[in-house]
Amino acid sequence: MSHFSTALHWAKDAVWDLWDLAVPHLCACCQAYGPNMRGRGALCPRCDVLLRHSLLNVHTPQLRYPSVPVVSAGLYEHEVARSLVAFKNAGRFDQCSYLVTGLVRAFDTLQATQCPTLRSERDIFLVPMPSSVSSIHRRGFEPGRVLAERLARRANEEGAVEGAAAVRVLPCLAKRWQTPWAHLTGDSGQKTRSASARRLTDHRTLRIRPPRWALLGQEWELNGVRCVLVDDVVTTGATLASAAAVLQDAGAHVVGAVTVAAVPLRISSVSDEPRPEEGWAEPPYRT
Repeated sequence: MSHFSTALHWAKDAVWDLWDLAVPHLCACCQAYGPNMRGRGALCPRCDVLLRHSLLNVHTPQLRYPSVPVVSAGLYEHEVARSLVAFKNAGRFDQCSYLVTGLVRAFDTLQATQCPTLRSERDIFLVPMPSSVSSIHRRGFEPGRVLAERLARRANEEGAVEGAAAVRVLPCLAKRWQTPWAHLTGDSGQKTRSASARRLTDHRTLRIRPPRWALLGQEWELNGVRCVLVDDVVTTGATLASAAAVLQDAGAHVVGAVTVAAVPLRISSVSDEPRPEEGWAEPPYRT
């Protein structure tokens, strides 16, 4: 019996090795494969624990351009950053369960700190941050909208009490069309722009998109609507400030914003902001 069990165990390992060789199942964070990923889902045991603990760091990030209260579930570094990149650029939707869990914590914290009666009054509308047309064509989906839809589903399931307001998704924002030579003017992407450049350009990159049946007379009813902005990462807060301004101009009431992660504000002696005419002193060292 023992020899039969040993042979069966060896045969099972051989089948698993052949399967991993043909169709490797990689960890979304550390790209590990093999025995550590057998019977696992999206992450290996080590990254699973680290990502869950990293998304417990619910905090209010320090933004360069604050406009509305923002609550983030973690910092954009290590496993959180790798998980978001895998979700956005590699189509790893198995990361949504981790990311949405952090968004639920951020949403509950925003409700408890900014508006305790948020769910006891009218319906709450989650407004996802839009992606550019090129990003949608490259990825095949909008990360902000996917996260907002799953956040609304989780919030309605966990807060399903009689008389409580429902949480719905309101995809009413879109990015303005960019010229084909936008890369020559520095308006092509977020990562390639400085903080001051984002502030100068983001205020004119968002607009209210027409609803699906706009040709049949359908319009958005934004007057007095209570909105919560949803995004994956917040860096300086310029995009959230632009979205809040657009919605407020349309008559909506923006309660705050929730994000999965926030980029830590790194203060250095060399700033990308314009130097003041007075009171500026050169650093006491040479580079």
